[in-house]
Amino acid sequence: MQLASTFKSGQQFTWQFNLSNKIFNCDPLLPPFLGFEATKKISLGQFFSRFESHQASVISQAFKEVIASQTRFDTQTLINSAEHRYIVDFSIFLNESNPHIVEGSLCYVQPFPSIDLESKFLKEVFLQADNARMLATSDHRVVMANKTFCAETGYKEHELVGQSTRIIKSGQYEPEFYAKLWETVDTTKHWRGELLAKNKQGEVYARDMRLQRFDMEDGCHFYFASSVKLDIPSSQLDLQAPGDHPSNVPDKDSYVQALQKAFKTLSSDQTIVVATFKIKWLQKISEFTESWLILQRFQLSKQQGTLGEISKGIYSIFWAEDKNPDKIDGLLRNLLKIFSDGFDESGFDLFSSVNIGVSILSVDAKKPAQLIAHSMQTLIANPAKDYSSVYYFDPRLSKRFDRNQVLASLLKNALKEKKVEVYYQPIVAIPSLQIEEFEALFRINLDTDLDYDTQELIGIAETYNWIDEIDAMVTKVALASLPKIQQHYQNDNIAMAINRSLANDRVTHCCLQDTIAILLDSKADLSKVTIELTESAVFDNFDQQKQWVEALQKQGAKVAIDDFGTGYSSFAYLHNLSVDYIKIDRSFVTGLTLESNEYTMIEMLCKLAHKMGAKVIAEGVETVDDFRLLSRAKVDLLQGYLFSRPMSLETLLASPITPYSETLATSVYEIYQPTLRDICCKEFTVVEFDERLSSIKKRFENCEDQHFIILDNKQCAGVLCREDYHAAVSPYIGTKGEQKRDLLTLSKRAHQIMRKDFFCLHIDAPIEKALHFFAQHPSDVIIINNYNNTCLGITTAQALLTYQLSESEKADH
Repeated sequence: MQLASTFKSGQQFTWQFNLSNKIFNCDPLLPPFLGFEATKKISLGQFFSRFESHQASVISQAFKEVIASQTRFDTQTLINSAEHRYIVDFSIFLNESNPHIVEGSLCYVQPFPSIDLESKFLKEVFLQADNARMLATSDHRVVMANKTFCAETGYKEHELVGQSTRIIKSGQYEPEFYAKLWETVDTTKHWRGELLAKNKQGEVYARDMRLQRFDMEDGCHFYFASSVKLDIPSSQLDLQAPGDHPSNVPDKDSYVQALQKAFKTLSSDQTIVVATFKIKWLQKISEFTESWLILQRFQLSKQQGTLGEISKGIYSIFWAEDKNPDKIDGLLRNLLKIFSDGFDESGFDLFSSVNIGVSILSVDAKKPAQLIAHSMQTLIANPAKDYSSVYYFDPRLSKRFDRNQVLASLLKNALKEKKVEVYYQPIVAIPSLQIEEFEALFRINLDTDLDYDTQELIGIAETYNWIDEIDAMVTKVALASLPKIQQHYQNDNIAMAINRSLANDRVTHCCLQDTIAILLDSKADLSKVTIELTESAVFDNFDQQKQWVEALQKQGAKVAIDDFGTGYSSFAYLHNLSVDYIKIDRSFVTGLTLESNEYTMIEMLCKLAHKMGAKVIAEGVETVDDFRLLSRAKVDLLQGYLFSRPMSLETLLASPITPYSETLATSVYEIYQPTLRDICCKEFTVVEFDERLSSIKKRFENCEDQHFIILDNKQCAGVLCREDYHAAVSPYIGTKGEQKRDLLTLSKRAHQIMRKDFFCLHIDAPIEKALHFFAQHPSDVIIINNYNNTCLGITTAQALLTYQLSESEKADH
């Protein structure tokens, strides 16, 4: 790609538009640079037409904003001339002496590949990709397929182009399945999941598929498919192989043989559990698909044991286990979860519910044949319900664990009747002893005489995949209640903490996206909202959840890791996860002593969290002794019965406001150590990067500030001192000796004289650090940042002196 030698990198063109007469003027070389005739006078519209189409609207909007706000706009963009494409630096600003004239400059940076070359490159990327890719029209006809897609399907590209995508359908799904799939893609613009396909030879294979819909500017749309062939032996998918089970799930004879072998080699301290189950599906699917999906889910779950199909549509799993009924029941509940969880991330579910019948060796059976018979009898004797269930053949175990079934039924009915309540518990800051936020807690009253606690119900809700519904209800109610709580306490800074469970596979992919939607729909100030995620959920799937933590923070919400320290290797991950709060589990607080390992862990966590810019919250604070020790460990916030039990909104709003400082101020371990928060001046003068000294001169004349700040994306880029300004401009300005060359010194820009080696401190840094700095640099300024280096304010030696005098007077009184 050759450029005319006339234009060189760094060459600049100026332009001007008069808002009054709508006349556009520009450098005489700009039209030929843009591909117009050299003698042609161009309009503003023609000028803008040379920008890339997707950037032209941004430029147009920026043009309007510069006029409205009298600010400057700078960007790097693409220009399309008649024959070439260029990368250019582009600026828009108002004329300093005439606000009715908009000016700008365009600086040639370097050439850019032509549209044809770019299209060829993108097409080559598509065709040469390692994963299978296909592009289809709005009526599902193939437009393009890459070499990997052709290799997987066995078709050549010319055999696919123009054909319906039905050509690779596996024949294993009902028409309703595909109708739902395309409906999902058209609604959400994407779908991802495992899908069976059929190649040219008629062989069925599995692939991890991602479908996307792209809507074009002209109203038409296309579908893009990207897939990876799953590594599953072909023997599992050969439907025509005589004598082979299509999904490779062992048949009844193979399953019985494996069970008998396990029975013969069983150790005396173990037993055998047989769990026979049947799944209720939301969609009608073929026998092959059912077997394949069950095998896949079982293998991915890493659940121990042997799987077999003992009758049409009835499957069984057995495994050897310690003789511990509670442990066995826990594994069975996990089995429920494996087979009743949704099947793909977009909410396009296949599974509905699963019923399990259980028999246990030496409890209700003495030999393998009885284990299978008893588990089958139990399954058949208990008809399927709308939720998943575990049933024991042995009446003692059935009675012992039946409370879960009863509570699950009651909870489902209560959720249907919208009986969810939200209670609120304050979270109190140290050392101010002010309420910083309230945690919104789920409560529900079940129609039963059984004893139960909220945590037990949450566990059941996670098992049966109802936790999404509960979290959504609590979030909506809590956000609606926040303004009332703030008004009651006459404090708009009080925030709301809301729990979000990540317990389910399907939820892990979409629940936080749903949460963001609820937050945005609420119109709440998201800087006053904290989303609490359990430690196990975050660190079990760290990379995925890190993206969601960042997504929540991008929306302005804060993120807390809840139940920290409950058995996961969390410290190893913390430095890679930028959270706002870390909540210590109550188990570390109960019975806390200064000599305990728990205290050492809390103290160490506080140091690490503070270094990361996060705050630490301790739950379960019930005594003044707890309060003193946690204060000594430098925990930032406390929550527990010492301050208040959780209460309904009605009770909270009717309660008198009693300052905690009246009873607890003397229990704070250390005398408050002042920080830069106490001397931070949040009101300071900001000047633009390219602002001329003629404008800055007027600012200095109208205020007593010694320092102006230059910001770049909320971060300090430089400091402009009054003494530096005076050194940069002529001393003869404003005197009888003033000449033209003196006035030229006022045309300099702020960035030309600003100081780039300014001194910064974190807002929570102790005042002693400022004291040491000002002892050596008394006329300088300190930039005060948060942990993201966002400029929160400034402070000076004078501000520090004023604060110290004020504190001294307080001490005298």
